[in-house]
Amino acid sequence: MIHKPIFTLKRAIIVLMAPFVFLACEKPNEGLGFDQIIGAVPDADVIEFGAITATRNQDSLLVAINYDGQRLLVNGYGSIKLIGTYVDPLFGQAKAEFVSEMILEDLNPSFGTTPIVDSVNLYLRTVGSYGDTLSPMSWSVHTLAENLSRDSTFYSSFEPVTGTQLGELSNFTPRPGTPVAFEGEAVPSSIKIPLDPSFFQQTFADQGDGFSAFATNEDFRTYFPGIKVSVQEGSGSILSISPASVYSRLLIFYRLADTSTTTESVELNFSQNKTTVPIGFSTFEQDYSTYPVAFDTANADSEVAYVQSMGGVFTTLSFEGLDTLLDQNFVINRAFIEVPIERTTTGGYPAHSSLEIRQVENDVPGSLTLDFSSGAGGGGLLRGDLRDNRYRFEFTRELFVTLNALDNTAKIPTFAIVPVNKSTVSNRTVLKGGKSLLETPKLIVYYTKP
Repeated sequence: MIHKPIFTLKRAIIVLMAPFVFLACEKPNEGLGFDQIIGAVPDADVIEFGAITATRNQDSLLVAINYDGQRLLVNGYGSIKLIGTYVDPLFGQAKAEFVSEMILEDLNPSFGTTPIVDSVNLYLRTVGSYGDTLSPMSWSVHTLAENLSRDSTFYSSFEPVTGTQLGELSNFTPRPGTPVAFEGEAVPSSIKIPLDPSFFQQTFADQGDGFSAFATNEDFRTYFPGIKVSVQEGSGSILSISPASVYSRLLIFYRLADTSTTTESVELNFSQNKTTVPIGFSTFEQDYSTYPVAFDTANADSEVAYVQSMGGVFTTLSFEGLDTLLDQNFVINRAFIEVPIERTTTGGYPAHSSLEIRQVENDVPGSLTLDFSSGAGGGGLLRGDLRDNRYRFEFTRELFVTLNALDNTAKIPTFAIVPVNKSTVSNRTVLKGGKSLLETPKLIVYYTKP
């Protein structure tokens, strides 16, 4: 289905560069015309282009670059991570697991003579949730059987080789935001997973003082490659955790056989402030087998379209008929893309607070469009404001470049709507598609005739 402009333009001579050519003697080309002409939008004429939409599946998502790059350019691996699973009536099952190395808080821990490990607990600081937190969850913790390569780039489809099951927590009902008790004191909301004392008795306490693997954290990460934390499949929620928090740690509680009333502890954590920075990231899995309509509809328009974080699906937009703007005696003043939300099929799950538009490159979302937000808090990303039940995206510069690149053989590009936060939130959004019976996505172009 080809969407034509709301009204057809007569072909003339393209003067899209007019604001640059006429004013070049006064200012450099960069930004010319936007400050002076964009302000005249209320006096400009307008033309709208309907969008052809499709929902596409993204096989995998980048979750961590190589060690040196992640550590130096992105300030480590300490951001929000996701763990859990939920079943969405529209999107099927989404699952997140946490994979990470751990390091010693204090090197060369002394367990003394005849130490007895009484208990071991893994604490994970929770900072948010998505889904049904009233549904119980069952957690499990395994060791990693192989070290995470520092030369590797990790994607959301990564499947680590796991070893011993360290512990589990069954039928746990999460309470994000509710303080919990720790040694008689209230601490911020955390998950406490009991681990097997016998494993840590053998691999830690029984090694004795001066054990070489405890001398440096470089030696320790080789000796103890790390852990994987996962939740069994089923309905429920996905929790946001903060591994870098001081409340996220593994504590080994032990006592000496000859002083049974004295309890000591050794701490492992995910600290990003040491010489050795633990590699840590979330992996994601999507199961769309129960979804009522196949997501692989790249060549078909639709009534609804979908956007999902965690390496899920994204929406593509294309605007047939843009070439009718060529060879017109028009100046493009400003352009927006507006995409309404489909409120009747949200399933009760909150939509993304912000989305962004990227160019589709090799069938996947690629570079950001030229119209990125550089204001306070923008982070250099194009953000769609969630207001009036729609997202609005600035598209002026991208349209300008797109139109000037078109010729008799050039193909009108396709764009992708994706989340701004792709791996640190688990939201999903239902949008109105190009065949919606009511509002549809559209490109709004303001122009003047010089």
